[in-house]
Amino acid sequence: MFKLGVKTKYRTSPKEQNNSKVHGIVKGGWIMDEKHERMIDPSLFYCFVIISEAKTAFQFYIVPSRVVARYLKEEHTLWLKEKRKEGKRVKDTRMRVFRIGFKGNKYQVATPLAERYENNWTFREF
Repeated sequence: MFKLGVKTKYRTSPKEQNNSKVHGIVKGGWIMDEKHERMIDPSLFYCFVIISEAKTAFQFYIVPSRVVARYLKEEHTLWLKEKRKEGKRVKDTRMRVFRIGFKGNKYQVATPLAERYENNWTFREF
């Protein structure tokens, strides 16, 4: 038996990707909480969904909790470091953002890739 947490994103723009100065070219951005950095369970997976007005089908990315937890922790640490390097005062909050990357792009932290997790209905851990 698996546990599945579902996070959705509604997109009105036909744009397929976002370009972040800190996180690179990514697909989507789902708001999560700091607690998800610690929620590691081999039977827990997250289904990240993009509902787009421009597409006729939803997009599903099924990612193991271990991968999500590691990414959230590393990306938040990177974000804080980069903002402080820019000389900005940043308030460290509980908010985290999960992103999906693209094969062939370089990322400063290990970023889950669309090509690996899209329609991962076999619930494989990579």
